[in-house]
Order: sequence, then C-alpha cells, then structure tokens
Amino acid sequence: MRTGILVVLAGLLPAVAQAHTGHELSGFWAGLLHPLTGLDHLLAFFCAGLWLAHGSKAASLTMGAGFLLALLLGAGAGLMGLMIPQVEQGILLSLLVLGGMVIMQQRLASHWLTMLCGALLVMHGMVHGLEIPQAASAISYLSGFLLASAVLFSTGLLVAQLSPRLLVQSLGAMVAATGLWFSLI
Repeated sequence: MRTGILVVLAGLLPAVAQAHTGHELSGFWAGLLHPLTGLDHLLAFFCAGLWLAHGSKAASLTMGAGFLLALLLGAGAGLMGLMIPQVEQGILLSLLVLGGMVIMQQRLASHWLTMLCGALLVMHGMVHGLEIPQAASAISYLSGFLLASAVLFSTGLLVAQLSPRLLVQSLGAMVAATGLWFSLI
C-alpha cells in the first residue's frame, strides 16, 4: 500500500527541479497545482513552515502571513513583467538558506534572516506571476497559488511541531541538499 502511494506521488513530481514550464490548466486550479508540482517550490514552502515552528504561535502566524504577502508582492511584480536576473538561482538558494535555518534551528527573531527569507520568497512569487497563463484570471490563479502555499507552510509547521527535533533537522538537511543538487544539474 505504502509503495503504491509513493509511486503515485513520485509520478506527480516533475523530472526536473523547476516547475516553470507552464501548465495546461488555467485560473484557480493552475495556481493551486503550480507550487505542488514543482519540487523546488514544494520544498521551499514546506521548509519555510518547518522554520516557522521555531517561534511562538503569534510569531509563526505573523511570519506565515508575511511570507504569503512576500509571495503576493513577487507575483504582482511578475505580472507587471518585472524580473530579477538569475531568479531561478535565487529560488535554488532559498532551498539552501531555508534548509540551513532549519538545521541550525534559527529563531524567527533574526531580522536579517527573516528579510532574506522574504526576499527569496518574493522571487518564488515573481516566477509565479510571470507564468500566469494568458487566458487565466490573475485573481483566480493567485487565489489557488496562495492557498497551496499556505497549505505547504502549514504542513511544514505541523510536521515540525509533531516531530522530534532531529527529524526536523534531517528534513532541513534534505531540503538544503536538494537545493545543492539542483544547482549542479
């Protein structure tokens, strides 16, 4: 049973790191599926949730909302056609940074790390904004995109709260290693 579930889940993952190849769906469903079908986005948002668990409940909720706002701001910039050079490398860097913060159990109180994380999430949002299908409603697409992102953040937060510290640090290490591997391929 478990093997069958893993095979199905593996089949849903793209063959390459980036999910930035477009989708056949449009609107809400395209926005919902984009962060879930790109391993780089899925891992970054999940790992951001793991990191959010290092703060108080109020800080975690505030930072989670701030991360969603960063994604939305980036998507807005992308919709306007703005692009940061080497944005894909920034997205891969986010896996290394987020994974490292989880490994080292960095507290949310580190303002520099929080700003860096926010900037990296703006890059994720920017790519999403650039890739909104022409026929799609931006509001509909972004609604799905933000919902999927919130679910991934929340899943990471829940896993971190329910798991032993060593497991959480191991998950952070796997995310960072995946970012390193993606940067080499």
